[in-house]
Amino acid sequence: MKALVIEAPRRAAVREIPLPPLCGDMVRIQVRYAGLCATDLAIYTGECSFVRNGLIRYPVRPGHEYAGVVAEVGPEVTKFRPGDRVFSDCAVTCGKCPACREGRFEDCPEVRSLGTVNTWDGCFAEFQDMPERHVHPLPDGVSLEEGALIEPAAVAYDAFRGVSAPVGTVAVIGAGPIGMSAAWIAKNFGAGRVVMIGRNAGKLAVAEKIGADVTVDLTAEDPVAAVKKFTGGRGADLVVEATGAETALKLAIELVRVDGRVSLAGFFDHPLREFAIDEPILKGIALCGAKGHFGHAVKVGEMMAKVPGKLAQIITHRVKFADCLEFFEHEEKYHKAKIKVLLEF
Repeated sequence: MKALVIEAPRRAAVREIPLPPLCGDMVRIQVRYAGLCATDLAIYTGECSFVRNGLIRYPVRPGHEYAGVVAEVGPEVTKFRPGDRVFSDCAVTCGKCPACREGRFEDCPEVRSLGTVNTWDGCFAEFQDMPERHVHPLPDGVSLEEGALIEPAAVAYDAFRGVSAPVGTVAVIGAGPIGMSAAWIAKNFGAGRVVMIGRNAGKLAVAEKIGADVTVDLTAEDPVAAVKKFTGGRGADLVVEATGAETALKLAIELVRVDGRVSLAGFFDHPLREFAIDEPILKGIALCGAKGHFGHAVKVGEMMAKVPGKLAQIITHRVKFADCLEFFEHEEKYHKAKIKVLLEF
């Protein structure tokens, strides 16, 4: 099969690699669509924090957001057969430890992530092999394209972990895929008002289509004044920070109400050196990290089945897998307009 391999920063190639024998409980999935994540691009450029701290080592086969069709199954597989439309978790457990045997995958000591940390070969390839326990049927009515959005939306879902519905005002900073997904998910949590904050008019217009009640353009309006106006001076109940920028974190602290919550759904490229911790302490803010958790992807798929096609409006570019190297090399040409890019196989 053909697969993209990043051999070193800014050195990548699409290579023919052998398909291993399919054994045990492995499911071979023919990848149809794969989402291109900012982390994939950062691995390509070498600017990823996981590369710097040694959690990712070259060569890497990237890719962790995808949907496809079962091509073949191992002899121990019981739940899937060729032709089934599926997606998967973006991490793989050992399957042998006590936690795995009890279905407590989060507690597995040997978790490997698709295409990223402690790398399990990623989905930028014609086929993806996964253990049956991490494969899930794509709900009827949800397209394979939209299925490739489940993984980033599952990260956004974690921004609401422990939050009871309905939630009042949710402010989202960052109109990228995770921020957009957070706005969409907020409506599923019964948010009374969703405020999307960004600096690109085109992306803000898309945010309105998927669930934002109000959009605030940072280049033209003070977001703190806007949110306080909408909330009677109180501030947002929940702020989702989806950019990984220090300025955005400071803004999130200003936007959230006393005793509110800020969920951090974006990776920061460098340590924060001038972050004033006193303000979140004095306001009693819950500062929570948001990441992928086993089980979230299935819940997101169920949400998609209720309103199929709605989140798919964030797909701005479709790139043939054969042309993916050109996109990696010249991503800056697309950066301003792109929200979610899908590779087509």
